[in-house]
Amino acid sequence: MQPVKLFGIYGGTSPNFEDGVTLPLSIDGNGALKSSGALSPTIVSGQLSATAANAGTAVVLTTSQACSEVTIQAPAGNSVAVVFGSSTTTCYMELAPGHDFTIPVSNVNMIYVKSSTSDTTPKVSWIARA
Repeated sequence: MQPVKLFGIYGGTSPNFEDGVTLPLSIDGNGALKSSGALSPTIVSGQLSATAANAGTAVVLTTSQACSEVTIQAPAGNSVAVVFGSSTTTCYMELAPGHDFTIPVSNVNMIYVKSSTSDTTPKVSWIARA
């Protein structure tokens, strides 16, 4: 009998992932996959257009949405990078087109984005896990 590979991990009991998430999976004596709980966390997502840099302020990703982490992505079709950070900082990180970054935060509304240039309004996609 071949081992079962789940999400890149071989095993017969609940796999533990690096970020501490444990899936409630096991394989019974007959080789059947069994679940003892929910397999997927709550996921929310969205997309918006970042403001041009000369607009002065960044745009919040969304209204209040509790989460444990947010992944933001600058779609590959963007012609310029987007920058992201909090509402209270002038220090932002740049995200090139086609790249993404995951941030551990307690609420999506803690992340703000804007364009890296004054003449282009790129798109930003995001997904959050509760």
